[in-house]
Amino acid sequence: MAEEHILDANLSTWADEIRLVGNVGAHFDPIDDVTLAEATDLAKLTRQLLHYVYELPASIQRKRGSRQRVTETRRLFALTLVAFGLDTSSTTPLELR
Repeated sequence: MAEEHILDANLSTWADEIRLVGNVGAHFDPIDDVTLAEATDLAKLTRQLLHYVYELPASIQRKRGSRQRVTETRRLFALTLVAFGLDTSSTTPLELR
């Protein structure tokens, strides 16, 4: 994914670390075992990676959509005032919010 520029190089390194430690944990090896501290760190790293890759972009998109809806509502309100022959210049900006 890093080569296709889908995933930032730093995040690709995180993903590799998750994969490598996860493989060690999945295939029992008494010599090279995953400790509880490593598993805890891996869980935190995985959570942060998922947040950055999936949750953060979705949150930004929702906020953008919300702003666009507010802008559209203000525009429709102003058009309604004009349609009813009301003077929009006497309406304070607060009333348009």
